[in-house]
Amino acid sequence: MPKILFRCDAGTAPEVGTGHIFRCLSLANELIKKKIYKKKEILFLTRDDSIYLFGKKILKKKLFNFKTFNIKKNNSHEEIKYILKFKPDLIILDRLKTTERFIKKIKTQSKVLSFDDYGSGRKYCNLAVNAIFSDVKKNKNVLLGYKYLILNVENKSKIKIRSKIKNVFISFGGYDKRDFLSFVLKNIDLFPKNTKFRIIVSDFQYDKIIKKLRLKFQKSFLNRLYFYKSPKNYSKIFAGSDISICSGGLTLFESCALGIPTISLPQYMHQLKSIKKLSDKKCVILGSNLMQINRNLFRKSLIELIYNQPLREKMSNRCKKLIDGNGLTRIVKMINKIK
Repeated sequence: MPKILFRCDAGTAPEVGTGHIFRCLSLANELIKKKIYKKKEILFLTRDDSIYLFGKKILKKKLFNFKTFNIKKNNSHEEIKYILKFKPDLIILDRLKTTERFIKKIKTQSKVLSFDDYGSGRKYCNLAVNAIFSDVKKNKNVLLGYKYLILNVENKSKIKIRSKIKNVFISFGGYDKRDFLSFVLKNIDLFPKNTKFRIIVSDFQYDKIIKKLRLKFQKSFLNRLYFYKSPKNYSKIFAGSDISICSGGLTLFESCALGIPTISLPQYMHQLKSIKKLSDKKCVILGSNLMQINRNLFRKSLIELIYNQPLREKMSNRCKKLIDGNGLTRIVKMINKIK
């Protein structure tokens, strides 16, 4: 039986993508590195319905033990049964929303930690970490704020804000629901001619995306772009980037932690809230609302960011002060206390 069970999904389901499972993988690897758990003591539990297939593929590639299950939509009773049969010491949930009943049931035999949980079950966990949804009601067992963000930014070297843009980082997560990549590529005429574009694409979506882009853009145009298939370390690709254009998931916060001036476009409502919060602090630029993209407004914002070095310097400094990228270390210490 596993000592620790991670319950998370990845796929094309609304508000899922791949961020939840990669956050859990970062945490699992750190727990192994710190010798708190052995790899063989860790188990991932993920759905393999048609809209959750990425989870199984990612875990197989990362060589972690995992089990899959199918349930009818919102059948929490079945999910509870699957979780309880493994009898772990600690259950880590990364599924956005839990109910009081759900947490109380699984807590009967295990300690429970839940990430970015905006459901009623949050306050019944042994520990809830709401780094992104920090506007929830405070409770003694809830850790709030950006200091608890788990980010893939091993290289903490701060970027230098150059007078001219040379490298642009582009990523819209494991599932680009709104096809923001095509939209952004239609606007790169605004950048200086020799600008390099580094584009992160999920290896599960790579062939599909490239095929789509070949139908929309000429080969000579696509040859200017550098594509990366699910790279192991974002930090190396981030390094040297002058601007980041991304969705409102974990990549947004990774950009901020490294001090990269960012324009962000939301795929979902919770991402819109995250971007607005950072935009209000003048750390990032909101590039779109949720209903429709205003191309003129996006282009205006992009021009200002490209050709206004003082603006980029101010954004970078604000971000570095707000997000230090050390959340993983803090979470591991908390787990060591409750395990």
